[in-house]
This record gives sequence, structure tokens and C-alpha cells, in this order.
Amino acid sequence: MTDVNEDRSARCFDSIAAKYDELISSVPRNTWVRDAFRSLVADTVVPGSLLLDFGCGTGMDALWYAQHGYRVIA
Repeated sequence: MTDVNEDRSARCFDSIAAKYDELISSVPRNTWVRDAFRSLVADTVVPGSLLLDFGCGTGMDALWYAQHGYRVIA
């Protein structure tokens, strides 16, 4: 049985996910940091490696890593 608060939290996050991605992506500093970190990973971690995307939010980075040949736990 799931907790009522867990259900409420999940509904809240689901309802703002699309807007969250839009907001995060609209800030140039956030885009720069995301691109820099992806470049660091691509330069230092062999594709096929397992990555843990801790605090993955909506999964934007996890998707990018998976599309570039990494195995991802998000």
C-alpha cells in the first residue's frame, strides 16, 4: 500500500515536469553547466559504462547518456 503523501508528491512532480524542463533549459547558465558536465563524462567515461544519475529530476541527462551508449540508473 502506498502512502497518501507519496501519491500526492508523485502527482505534484508529474504535473510540473514539462514546465520544469522548459524553465531549467531556458537559463543559459544551466545549459552551460549541463553541457560541460556531459562533455566531462564523455571525455572520461567509456561508453557502455554504468552511470548513476543521482538526483535525475525528469531524466533529461539520463536520456542523453543512454542515447550516447551509457547504461544508466536514474
